[in-house]
Amino acid sequence: MKSIKENKETEMSPEIQEQYDMFVINSMNIIHKPEVSETLLTLLSKGGDPIQTFADKTVEIVNRLAKSAIEAGTELAPDVLLHGGNAVLGELITVAEAAGMEPLDEDQKAEALQHASAQFLDDSVSSGAMSKETLADLGQQAEGSTVGKDIVAKKDEIIPEGKKGLLRGQNG
Repeated sequence: MKSIKENKETEMSPEIQEQYDMFVINSMNIIHKPEVSETLLTLLSKGGDPIQTFADKTVEIVNRLAKSAIEAGTELAPDVLLHGGNAVLGELITVAEAAGMEPLDEDQKAEALQHASAQFLDDSVSSGAMSKETLADLGQQAEGSTVGKDIVAKKDEIIPEGKKGLLRGQNG
């Protein structure tokens, strides 16, 4: 299992690394339950948008794990949610491709992650788990990163029309 340190330029604390490791272990346990993988494959076989299907299932699992952690008295760090969500998405894609789905290219995988991230943030603000101010702060921090600059440049392609106002701090 990759550590967060392998995915980031900065060193993570042992506590954050432990959260990430547990997040990934728990997510793999969820993904590899027959009913979860069968549901994913059924959704994909219905001919819907695979990118949105992967984003939806990723957010569903991340939300489930975040809620479980809160119920256990732990709030997961943003880095854990971000990198853990990426691991969830990767495993969901691996399961589907192993079952015979046509492989996604790197752009499609990136698009699925961007959809999942936007959906997770929107859900977090809508549920009150995150304030619009916190979202705006995270957006400003992200815009300074290399990946963030790429996302900002492509935001009109990535963010669904109905979600753009909310991500700019307006009512959506």
